[in-house]
Amino acid sequence: MTEPETQPSRPIFGGLDYLRVSAVVLVTIQHAAAIMGDKAWMTWRGLNVGQLGVAIFLAISGFLASQSRQAAWPWLVQRLRRIYPALWIVMVICFWLTWLSGYKQFDAYQVFSQMLGLGFFTHPDHLVNTATWFISLLLVCYVGVFVARAVKAPILMGVASSLGLLVCAFWVPDPSFVVHLFTFSVAFVAGEMVPIAMVSRLLIVAGGLAITLGISLEPLFLGAGLSLTSVGLALRVSTAPRFLGVMADVSYEYYLLHGVFLVGGLRGLPGPLVFRLLVALLSAVIAAKCLRLVTQRIERRNGERRSVK
Repeated sequence: MTEPETQPSRPIFGGLDYLRVSAVVLVTIQHAAAIMGDKAWMTWRGLNVGQLGVAIFLAISGFLASQSRQAAWPWLVQRLRRIYPALWIVMVICFWLTWLSGYKQFDAYQVFSQMLGLGFFTHPDHLVNTATWFISLLLVCYVGVFVARAVKAPILMGVASSLGLLVCAFWVPDPSFVVHLFTFSVAFVAGEMVPIAMVSRLLIVAGGLAITLGISLEPLFLGAGLSLTSVGLALRVSTAPRFLGVMADVSYEYYLLHGVFLVGGLRGLPGPLVFRLLVALLSAVIAAKCLRLVTQRIERRNGERRSVK
């Protein structure tokens, strides 16, 4: 969901833009249906289209993390600089709107927790802007990559984590969080383990095995398998239309904002459902682009300050 690490050969990953946009669509469908109270038809034994969208984002993120050649600490700092400015801007607005409307009650501890991206661990059932639970998940993934690189054993740590998460998924009451971590971990290991030319094949094989687990044992592994397979196939596509690249570039900002606009549009606007939905989605896309421009400006200013020092 967040943008890829800076790389000189980004065009070879153009096929991932198709997946980013597809994942955004899946998550949007899930959240729109949930707001309208009609999401049961999109769920099969605990797996829904929204979780599939999240799994795709994680598989992309795990693979891209493996392709960065930065050291552990600079890589983590770069990722946090990408995540936090947009999160802080959106959450300030969300807390302000929530306070004005009285929609939910919250305290200073919750504000502090969600500003750090840890809300899923401290207030899982009472989040302001529920979609931000994903930030907690992403931070765990990033810390895992940081540790693996810091000890200079990314493959060993990645394989051990993947196997450990695989086992844990069959022991915990709700394995969804664990399976998402597994998806990221497998994508990361695949990218670290073999040359780039072979990653596609390895991800497709790993995805096939996960799909088998999903069919026979735990349905949530279907999401992991489909996402890993999708990334493997997408790596065989080198380019994507420009408009998809533009949409993919704001996918993180859109994810942070779309729930706010869906709630406001579907519940607050008059008129036919299709009209309200279109207004909400168009507004979310425009707001996401504006937010991206703001965060890019912040990134440039920070870069200039670091270069001066």
